[in-house]
Amino acid sequence: MNKRFLNVLLLAIAVIGLASCGDDDKYQGEGLKTVSNGACVVGYGTSSIPGNLSYIDYTSGESTTNVFAKANGSSLGTGANDGLVYGSKMYIVVDGSATIEVVDRNTMKSIKQIKTTDLLGTSLGTNPRHIIAGNGKIYFTTYHGIVAAVDTASYALTNKYTVGSYPEGLVGVGNYIYVANSDYGMGKGSISAINLTDGSVETETISGVVNPVKLFYANNSLYVLDNGSYDASYNQVGAGLKQIIGTSSTTLFNATIADLYQGNFYFVNAAYGAKDDKGNALVTYGIYTLTTGTKTAFAGSVDSPAQIAVDPINGRVFIASNSMNADNSYPDYNKNGYVREFTSMGTKVKDYVCGSSPSAIFFNYGYEKVN
Repeated sequence: MNKRFLNVLLLAIAVIGLASCGDDDKYQGEGLKTVSNGACVVGYGTSSIPGNLSYIDYTSGESTTNVFAKANGSSLGTGANDGLVYGSKMYIVVDGSATIEVVDRNTMKSIKQIKTTDLLGTSLGTNPRHIIAGNGKIYFTTYHGIVAAVDTASYALTNKYTVGSYPEGLVGVGNYIYVANSDYGMGKGSISAINLTDGSVETETISGVVNPVKLFYANNSLYVLDNGSYDASYNQVGAGLKQIIGTSSTTLFNATIADLYQGNFYFVNAAYGAKDDKGNALVTYGIYTLTTGTKTAFAGSVDSPAQIAVDPINGRVFIASNSMNADNSYPDYNKNGYVREFTSMGTKVKDYVCGSSPSAIFFNYGYEKVN
């Protein structure tokens, strides 16, 4: 066991709150409260369809597709992959075009296009993947083993950190950033810990974790969504939500997508190749409560689950789905998808149209006066 890495984790947990990188600097001034105005749905697109952004407006109860293209007269580019709202701006990560689009979160008008290859060079800046924000900076991963820190006022690169192989999701804990290094599913995934105080990086293999893609922090622990591996018949095996304990892990439940809300993991397990006893695709939905270690059934479902997210302000549950091809009953990535909203236990509320190949859901935070 790498005791130094374990000590880094314990130190980060001990100083939680000194510099949180994932809380969007939610300042609540006198007479103001944080509100969520809507849900944003990033669509990866296809080889022939550009990346896209859809918006679910909570006030009108309606969704609009291609809001970036409609506001700016141009597409997001190839392979939109992630996004967030931080302050007055929205940041959209576009993998294939190696850009991060900065837009006004209210008008969707472009403010700046950050070219990640200009910041990091062609060898390190292609394939930006995921993003968090805090301390007046955005932090994003690229597939070339880099986490980049960019100032949100000047858009200048303030630091870059070398992490593990093919990093994906990241989470801020205290004055540390933890990074899920997927190794592109080749089986040698790892977790990196970036010390924002001195710039040092520790990378460690975690026993039982092979393809980490997303990280969570709760109850003084790190949790990782592991996409597992594929057997000789290309069936996905070992995908699940795992608790990291030192340099080991414990599987809490099987899952391919998950989100955390107030101590509860909302999850879907749609492992590729999994079939029920009738030969149908096997998909399960559930809620895992950390305090009790118990699973509860989630009543809702969608046709082809692509992403799940829970609005941290109001608890609204959303699952994005690809639409199905009526001729062959397979997902049709050339058609618009949809997002289904549920109550906390899985009762359907409403469907919203979104763009093709939904890949991420994030939320549009703002402030309003307290009466």
